[in-house]
Amino acid sequence: MIYFSLVLATACCGGIATAEILHLQHEYYIAGLVINLIAMGAMHYRKKMFFLFLIPLFFFLGASRLQYVSEEYHKLPAYLIGHAIYMEGVIEEQKNTYESDKGKVTRYVFSLTQFSYKGENVRHAASGRVYITLPALPSCLPSSHIGVTGSIHAVKYYKNTGMYDALHRDREQYIIGTVYVDTPQDIRYLKEASGWPLFAWNIRENMTRNFMTILSKENSYLLSSLLFGGHYEDLPKILINSFSTTGLIHILSVSGSHVSLLLSIVQLIGGFFGLRERRLFILSAVLVVFYGALSNFTAPVIRSVIMGLISAYSLVARRDYTSCHALAAAVIVMVLYSPYLLYDLSFQLSCGASAGIVLLQQPVRKKLTSLPNFLQESLTVCISAQILLVPFLFANFFSFPLYSFLANLIIGPVLDSTIVLGLIAAFLGIFFTPGMTVLLWIINPLLTLAVNGNYFIAALPYSRIWSGALSLSSIVAYYIFVGTLFFPLPKKKKLILFSVFLVSINFLWRQWNRPEAVIYVFDMGNDRATCSIHSDSSVHVWYNKSQWSNPEQIACVLTPALRHKGIFSLDTAYISGYEAKQTAQQLTEQFSIGHLTTVPAGKEYKQSYYEAVAGRVPYYIYDTISHGIILPTACIEIRSLRHGTEKIPFPKEAAALILFRSGKGDMGWETWQEEAAYYGIPCFSPFRTGEIIAVFRKGKWRFSSYGGDSE
Repeated sequence: MIYFSLVLATACCGGIATAEILHLQHEYYIAGLVINLIAMGAMHYRKKMFFLFLIPLFFFLGASRLQYVSEEYHKLPAYLIGHAIYMEGVIEEQKNTYESDKGKVTRYVFSLTQFSYKGENVRHAASGRVYITLPALPSCLPSSHIGVTGSIHAVKYYKNTGMYDALHRDREQYIIGTVYVDTPQDIRYLKEASGWPLFAWNIRENMTRNFMTILSKENSYLLSSLLFGGHYEDLPKILINSFSTTGLIHILSVSGSHVSLLLSIVQLIGGFFGLRERRLFILSAVLVVFYGALSNFTAPVIRSVIMGLISAYSLVARRDYTSCHALAAAVIVMVLYSPYLLYDLSFQLSCGASAGIVLLQQPVRKKLTSLPNFLQESLTVCISAQILLVPFLFANFFSFPLYSFLANLIIGPVLDSTIVLGLIAAFLGIFFTPGMTVLLWIINPLLTLAVNGNYFIAALPYSRIWSGALSLSSIVAYYIFVGTLFFPLPKKKKLILFSVFLVSINFLWRQWNRPEAVIYVFDMGNDRATCSIHSDSSVHVWYNKSQWSNPEQIACVLTPALRHKGIFSLDTAYISGYEAKQTAQQLTEQFSIGHLTTVPAGKEYKQSYYEAVAGRVPYYIYDTISHGIILPTACIEIRSLRHGTEKIPFPKEAAALILFRSGKGDMGWETWQEEAAYYGIPCFSPFRTGEIIAVFRKGKWRFSSYGGDSE
């Protein structure tokens, strides 16, 4: 029964995931909940059956909660998208600051309270939030009330595998769109910032300024990030990359280790002053909640605070609230409060690491009994925290930090000491500045040592193991292997053989059905990107840059899409369109490229470069359609139909069409979609279906897409 609470938490999360797939009305799940409660009442005298019915109870609870929140989200005023309106609301959170063609701008989360249409004097109540981009100066503080005039645009979600799940992130925050305000004249400042958000922000900023009296600006921001999270855009990119390379990036955001260190400090101080257990718990609870508020109550912070409070209370109640129950309670409370949190990557990684420590800490420690005690403790926590996350790391970051154990062993204790001293210094800075100054003089060399040591470890050869996302069979085999290695499971040898068999069958099946070419056409918004992988494993990319797209589109969209498939080098790359040379430079920063060709804007290719690379594969890429002869087995990709199609015969002989849409006014795109349907030709569009996968084998094409369409 020790793990039963985790089973209930898993059932609750499973209900949420199921509801997101099925999209049934929440009344159906409520009915299942009621039927389950009736069954539990009938089985109350049979203890085992009663507890067994708790599993579907939490399943229906999670499903009904998700569907209810989903229905509430769809009631938000999405009808405002595309309209120029005057809107009023509250600045809730600052996201990031960046350079644009209009100068430096800052993006915020803006909570709507009321709006009026252009030329209308009537104000309408509104709900929901939008991303609002304003001129960076003057900056808006949290809880500021402002009014702006602008148009709400729909948020673009790129439908490619390997992308960060921005859709569920925005639904979790009730985001309905995005607004761009170019000039300060379109902004009205209605009410100055006030309340708790401003109070917490001021405390963090004052602490950071206090740090700057002794520390350098960079070290001050680093210490603030270590203690409270945030300030990531103020840190050098090379520093963040080094922490990511060594697997210590998690320490720059508040997590369970931070709360544990804070509770340890409180316990030591409380014990020194002889506080009774109940008073000590009250003090611990107040400080932990206050610390969570200073850290903006992000998903990992909330989980850590809940688990910390449960652990602290167990000392008062004199009961053994195991870490299993604490983790399960934290997960259930959080996903029932905000079901879309289940899809948040930081929440998944935080819970996965905690689950690894809870489930594997003792089994891992038994494997390391031959090591000295100080090595045992460090390696046990490090290994158990990461071992369940390996598939997640490859699926989302496409690499595994090889020297993570070394960094946690050497750099980790230095950073933990820095956090402890930093928390005390931040507290002393409120009323005893000399004490803070002394501690900051101690912290300064510790930070320098940690940063330089981390740079050294990150610079070691083979610091990362690069890989694309693991296949489903590999993931299943991996977890079977972990289970047999650390748990006393029956028939271990058979389970290991089964996992080897599973991976082998998957490998042989892939080799047997190895295609001549696989084509990926990505959803890149206004840009165009196509990648081909041949049977000889050579990789070729064609990229066309639009003037109206994000300048960082390659790093933000194309790179994760390619790396998710295990692509880290390119044999050839053809770059065309707006600022082709700058785009090529961005691509070379992300991938090693054998042969690179750039084509300036206005001179895009009119013939198929793909045919020049591999003429045996009938796949043709055109900037716009030509009058050339189309083979019956040819798949044609047409990147723009804006040049007119009335004089160009429809390619009725094509095996398939892949069409790009050039904005809302692209009538050629609409016409050719209808023509393709009339002639029975499979027709795909990244705008509609997302990423398209075309597999060519034995003279035939097979298509699938991110949106689920297949032919």
